[in-house]
Amino acid sequence: MDPLAKPLRRQLEDAIVKARYLAEQAAQAAQAALQHLGVGEADAPPHLTDSERALRRRLRAHGRQLGVLRAKPNIKWTKDRGKDVESAPWFPVFNSERINDHHLTLAEKRAARAQLAEGAVR
Repeated sequence: MDPLAKPLRRQLEDAIVKARYLAEQAAQAAQAALQHLGVGEADAPPHLTDSERALRRRLRAHGRQLGVLRAKPNIKWTKDRGKDVESAPWFPVFNSERINDHHLTLAEKRAARAQLAEGAVR
């Protein structure tokens, strides 16, 4: 297959650039419309008309079917049911309990690794 002539190639490149620009504009407009309708929020904004409320309900139902919107998130923020092993660096901090919402700093992680390496050398 022969390559495109320069004028046709330039025309194709221009069409691609224009299509990308229009797609970005459409995506921004859709995002603005979803925010205006409050699709991601639990309660409908008070400024919506009846037809906008109906559209919002349909969009939320579709989002739930797709798994994007959940009626109730399946996240457990409390203590995990398991126990930690004694070699875990936070074992003495929480008395072997697993806490999901505790995040060590980089300094704490490095100190724990150094302590483990020191214990392995002995």
